[in-house]
Amino acid sequence: MKERASAGGTVSEERIFFNAGHQTMIMDTSGIRRGLTFLAGIVLSLMTAGVVSPVILAVAGLTGAIGFLAGFILYAIIFFAILGVIERVTRFRFFVFPGSGMMTDNKK
Repeated sequence: MKERASAGGTVSEERIFFNAGHQTMIMDTSGIRRGLTFLAGIVLSLMTAGVVSPVILAVAGLTGAIGFLAGFILYAIIFFAILGVIERVTRFRFFVFPGSGMMTDNKK
């Protein structure tokens, strides 16, 4: 684990140590990092799918009920494809369900 000194204590890769007199208080930042990664990935996927799917529908000329259904399906495909790419690149699991065999630690 990498550490560096700071004004209030020591900063490591996963935790922040605060020197409070004779006690050392530890703040685990890994949960915050996972939460921010999750939020950034979801927002990126939503925004990209929201921009790309209407463009594809306009080029294809789909309107009405067929356009609505095709847009819904296309949006979902693009959304989950982007999440899949982010999972492969960052090795961060967005959706992990018990019993799925994917219960892995995100630090691998």
